Amino acid sequence: MKLKVFLWLVTHDKLQPGAELKGRKWKGSPLCNICGKQETVDHIFFRCVLAKFMWACFKEALGWDRAPSGWQDFLDNWIPIGCKNYNAKLFLLTIVLWALWTSRNKRAIEGKFPTSPSELLFKTNAFLQRWMALLREGDKVKIMEWCGAMRGRTESFLVELKRRPPEDPFM
Repeated sequence: MKLKVFLWLVTHDKLQPGAELKGRKWKGSPLCNICGKQETVDHIFFRCVLAKFMWACFKEALGWDRAPSGWQDFLDNWIPIGCKNYNAKLFLLTIVLWALWTSRNKRAIEGKFPTSPSELLFKTNAFLQRWMALLREGDKVKIMEWCGAMRGRTESFLVELKRRPPEDPFM
């Protein structure tokens, strides 16, 4: 139910990013605490460097030709109603958005930043595994396939990251 409510809030533009809260006399910053740009829902989910990293990893791991550029792009081009694996794709989208949103809230509210971008990938994978039980059997198989691809990509990313010289900061 939590995911359904969250997706309803996203689709009806009811989430409260910094820019929205600032318009309601909030005393916090309307800027993203990762990249310093105006914090909108599209920014959090698709345009922030952290979101771009997530979508780039999914693009590479799952063999997509490009990453989504925004909410409407995702709806129009990635999960048009009736497309192949619609339910699995919608579930994947929801989980990625949930991971980005909860990470944003930890940063904005609690001041807890991820130690590495890969932490968000592992968090997404954990959410996928936890809530996969809600899916139909065919969709579970697809999600498990995607989880395996993402796990492999994440592990190879960590190997590449360890090879970087220590003076080359990633974030």
